[in-house]
Amino acid sequence: MLRVAVAAFAFLTAHATQAVAGLASSDVVVVVNAQSLQSRTLANYYIALRSIPSTNVVLLDEVPNSETASLDDFRTKILLPTLKAIEERKIGDHIQCIAYSADFPTAIDVTPHINKLGEVPKYITKVASINSLTFFYQFVLRDDPTYVDFLANRYAPRPIEALFSSPAGQLTKEKWKAILDKVVAGEHETAAELTSQLLTEYPNQFPLAYLAAAEYAAAGNGEQSLAMFDRAIQLGWTFADFTAGDRRLDAIRDQAQFQVSELALTPSRAGQTAARGFSSRVAFAPNGVPVRDPKLGFRYLLSVVLGVTRGQGSSLDDAIKCLARASTADYTHPQGSFYFASTGDVRSTTRAPSFNAAVEQLTELGFGAEIIKTALPQNAQNVLGAQLGAATLNWSTSGSKLAAGAIVDNLTSYGGMMASSSQTKLSRFLEAGAAGSSGTVTEPYSLQPKFPHPQMYVHYAQGASLAEAFYLGVTSPYQLLIVGDPLCKPFSHAPKLDLDSPTQLIKTEKSTTINLTFTPKHNSFSDWQRSETPLAQRSEHLPAKVISILSDGKNPKTGRVQPRVNLRMRSFSDGFHELTIRLASDDPLGQRSDWPIAISMAGTHQVTTSLALSPGPLPTIDTGDTSPAKLRVPGASQCYTINSPDQPLAIKIEMPGARQVGLSHESDEISTVNGPSASVEITPGDLGYGPIRLKPFGITESGARIQGVPILLYIPPQAAAG
Repeated sequence: MLRVAVAAFAFLTAHATQAVAGLASSDVVVVVNAQSLQSRTLANYYIALRSIPSTNVVLLDEVPNSETASLDDFRTKILLPTLKAIEERKIGDHIQCIAYSADFPTAIDVTPHINKLGEVPKYITKVASINSLTFFYQFVLRDDPTYVDFLANRYAPRPIEALFSSPAGQLTKEKWKAILDKVVAGEHETAAELTSQLLTEYPNQFPLAYLAAAEYAAAGNGEQSLAMFDRAIQLGWTFADFTAGDRRLDAIRDQAQFQVSELALTPSRAGQTAARGFSSRVAFAPNGVPVRDPKLGFRYLLSVVLGVTRGQGSSLDDAIKCLARASTADYTHPQGSFYFASTGDVRSTTRAPSFNAAVEQLTELGFGAEIIKTALPQNAQNVLGAQLGAATLNWSTSGSKLAAGAIVDNLTSYGGMMASSSQTKLSRFLEAGAAGSSGTVTEPYSLQPKFPHPQMYVHYAQGASLAEAFYLGVTSPYQLLIVGDPLCKPFSHAPKLDLDSPTQLIKTEKSTTINLTFTPKHNSFSDWQRSETPLAQRSEHLPAKVISILSDGKNPKTGRVQPRVNLRMRSFSDGFHELTIRLASDDPLGQRSDWPIAISMAGTHQVTTSLALSPGPLPTIDTGDTSPAKLRVPGASQCYTINSPDQPLAIKIEMPGARQVGLSHESDEISTVNGPSASVEITPGDLGYGPIRLKPFGITESGARIQGVPILLYIPPQAAAG
């Protein structure tokens, strides 16, 4: 169990930044169409529901006002400004996901990229989704159209055989061909030597080490084979089933050294590589191997659209309810079943061959899982997930109820084409209660790599976030629009930090210390997983192994968790600060969580505010059919309700001795006024509706920025409707 003793507050010594996987609130950048009230409003709710740091909020002024944008407009008006903001704010070292609010083009015309490929099959169409091109951002920046390949998403598990391809693409094409020629010719010793030489050039490539081991064994060179086999395991080879079936290794199978080494291997499901937690700092080589040198591969950024409110999308109210409902699902470990629809429809049969393996794994984890012969589960009262395949579906006729946090995906051609009224849109499943859904923005044809694999539900059930689960489940997502809450993780066991009130403002001084005491029941993931209780029935959190501290959403200081961690406050400036404590486990998915702490640092410079309204309690947000969702705005335990959003509101800001004072909405500066005191007038409705976080500040004579305690306004739905 983790306990926080607020004795006083000292800061964690800086450690070298580690590549930590997983997804938490401080990893998500929310991108907003500044010219759209719907985009601002949906973002306001999501930011407040998920404690998104202000520095992670990016407002764009030139978003194309259409459902489809050109590749150039996407690159110059959406992608590059977002990446530039991340770089300028110095948060790129930990950002994992870009979430687009409403009123963004969902489809991107990529004709210039497809034309570079020459003649292509008909299923390589000239339209991509906004989230997929963001995921493939490095491909877009390099004008590399190979994101259309069936295995372009190298983060997703892939067939083990796919590891045995040119490790550096074109750079090693000729050398790889020479190796394969020797393998086919049966010249095993030469093949092993050429592979070993290539391994010296690309030392992270564990498939090369394994191939060298197999070829040395086939050549009768047992000593070299055993050495290379051990090296392959050290570099990351884990596949017990593949190894057991490789006849080339029969020559060394009786060796004691081989048998001991083989104990380190694990079963590989369905001949696939293992799922892993996402890290935007990891590059993947063309054969799917993680590499340290980013020049030898591509990095990715998870990306999801929070809500689509144009065309055949949801109403703004339904989009808000979807996100609110999803925010209540984290760590709830709902009981119920996953359903896989197997009918005669080709939309269903495309994925049917993989249903049995997914059902078997989910059952082993302790979840209900079944293959159904109807298009929808019938009268099922706690649906954890549903994989469907039909052109037209009406969930309301099924009599079934989705659990909070459920994912529903349906394989059909136009599920993400919001300008078309043909076929059932992904939005209908979100309105039915799903936390996330997907659909293609162009005709994809019924090809498995373009749609979520049944294994997506296994990854989700094992604790992956919604965004991670989707991208672990689709190897060719370039046409796939993914909509919902990227952070939703109902089945996660991520480490927990016990806080009395995560939004409570703590007043402190530079000499004080926050003591974090870690007394976990288990010492590691391997210790935690020894329980005989099935995963589905376990609710205890994983032990924290890595801790990171962010100050105002920036500058993560990372280190190993110790029994006692002291957070020293002496390096903090006066005024308001938001600390984010990130805890990560050592499980394969790198499950992690964020825990914000709001502090007000005493000192010479203090910003105060006043306005002609009386604060009241924080509102709860309607989820449609579950308990209301709570707002999580660090430092804001009360809010000011605005019933006339179009009426000007004056906010007085003071900081004695200041050169300037001002006001921001999240990261967007509204006004800066010379002098130590000013009355800043705003029209609240211009900032969107719902919860609006305003951040007063003062600038000292030396240029230091002092932050005041945030002001939370709330424009209720009835006021917005008026």
